[in-house]
Amino acid sequence: MVKSRFPRFPAPVLWLLLSVGLLSPGAARAAASPAAEMPINRARFLTAQADAGPLQVVRSSNERILGLFAAGGDTPETRRRVYAVMDEVTDFGVLSGRAIERFCADIPPTKCREFKDTFTELLRARAVARAGRYKADRFDYLGEEIDGDHAVVRTIAYYEDENVTLDYELERLDGRWKIVNYVVEGIDTVRSYQKQFMRLLRKETVDDVITRLRTKIAEYENETESKRAG
Repeated sequence: MVKSRFPRFPAPVLWLLLSVGLLSPGAARAAASPAAEMPINRARFLTAQADAGPLQVVRSSNERILGLFAAGGDTPETRRRVYAVMDEVTDFGVLSGRAIERFCADIPPTKCREFKDTFTELLRARAVARAGRYKADRFDYLGEEIDGDHAVVRTIAYYEDENVTLDYELERLDGRWKIVNYVVEGIDTVRSYQKQFMRLLRKETVDDVITRLRTKIAEYENETESKRAG
């Protein structure tokens, strides 16, 4: 069992809670500059990301999200735009594939693809639903380690009087650095999901697990719609 110093944050999906710098509205308003309060210029953001190194990708995403919260507060529209930034810098498909690829040797290729696609959809649905709920106050950037097309950006995430180490693993995909995994307090996200699936598949079929995932997707989509309606 992971003992988190953020008791409100359920392990092992802490990466979704802290990923890409989901800063609290209060901290964002205190630190944001007038330029940060401008709406996202998506084309300019993508152009900058294409030329950015791993640490720049992580830091600039954090700063963009800080500006969104500062300008719009924690609203459904802000959460939607926060997710858009997350989606630009995170390859959910790669993360999903690595979490389930070890199980694909024992199932047909078409079922493996369905498993991966459904889990990718779940990661996206959760990110949309929870984009504004879990936040860190600020981050310290400890540096980057680059080895060819692989990199790690090491940070410390702060929430009130607590802190956790949060490492972003990135890969250069189609010429851009994308986040493909998170390690929180030494807990590897991909491996954590693998362990969960391993436990489930000892008791259930792949179809059963896929059904579980689809049920969770529906729950997150309903949660998102409820927030928009509210």
